[in-house]
Amino acid sequence: MPGIILRNVSKNFGKVTAVNDISLEIADGEFVALLGPSGCGKTTILRMIAGFEEPDDGEIIIGDQVVFSRRKGIFVPPGRRNVGMIFQSYALWPHLTVFSNIAFGLEIARVPRDEIRRRVQAALEMMQIQDLEDRYINELSGGQQQRVAIARMLVTGPQVFLMDEPLSNLDAKLRLDMRAEIKRLHADLGTTCVYVTHDQVEALTLATRIAILNKGIVQQFAKPMELYRVPANLFVADFMGNPTINILHGTLSEGRLVLEGLGELEVPFDKLPKAGGAVIATLRPEDVVVCHTREPGSVEARVHSVLPTGPEMIVRALCNGITLTIRESPEFDVTPDQVIYVKPRQGAVNIYDERSGTLVCACV
Repeated sequence: MPGIILRNVSKNFGKVTAVNDISLEIADGEFVALLGPSGCGKTTILRMIAGFEEPDDGEIIIGDQVVFSRRKGIFVPPGRRNVGMIFQSYALWPHLTVFSNIAFGLEIARVPRDEIRRRVQAALEMMQIQDLEDRYINELSGGQQQRVAIARMLVTGPQVFLMDEPLSNLDAKLRLDMRAEIKRLHADLGTTCVYVTHDQVEALTLATRIAILNKGIVQQFAKPMELYRVPANLFVADFMGNPTINILHGTLSEGRLVLEGLGELEVPFDKLPKAGGAVIATLRPEDVVVCHTREPGSVEARVHSVLPTGPEMIVRALCNGITLTIRESPEFDVTPDQVIYVKPRQGAVNIYDERSGTLVCACV
């Protein structure tokens, strides 16, 4: 079961650069999510790994096989890369039964009939759809069709699983169920998996590492909680998290951070650089501490709106012209226009360069 290496891979469509000189190393058995907004290049990367798109430059290695190299003139066709792919549309044959859909690739490969029956039955049982083998695709729910698509991928025994937004057509409950099934499947099989999604919750819950992309460039490639707690730049900080992160202007002076617009609030950090100047500070909504009376380091704010979601309470508060988003427990009891006092949780602020947006100091 191989890993995957992409070295300086680029792809253009006319004048549009879809993928811009990216390099990634995916370890054997990893589950890597490619995450980013629409048009960031994540599906193009997946299709280049599969062989459905030919890069304009760079090199792609699957296991110990170079499947593409512009410099060496190598392009291994999709059928010889030993990868399995699930498409967003599932791409199932409506005129075939579930059994025939799953067996289709094996029949093309002229696998003996007894072996086909054994492999298909094993895949049906693994996906818990053995009672559906004689049904046609239009007789299945969306979740059942997704299971058939996964089973069809499994029977060929690919070395790498590639999944292109496979859950986007399902409702919220089914998405949660299928996330659990996909994670269990990866734990059982240990196969290298590359998973494209625009849903950060999917990426955070499924992946061992996540590559955040924007405009064809990898912004950060790291473990899920590292991306969430220590974003490498302001794009990643703003993209990750729901509700979105609080972005505040500030000034560094003699190793202290003064957050602009929050009165006399100062946040000292031993790790802050000594050099002064304008910076951007970020603070997750759950890291805003709310006090009902003034405490040292807190500043007055007024509740603007209260948004209960069930498992949590989202509060928007105005503080000297700045709007703060706060995440609290569902039992948190405040009302609009109520005066509260707020302060950052100790060690929860990250500092970014105002011009480049790159991380200056991780204070977590």
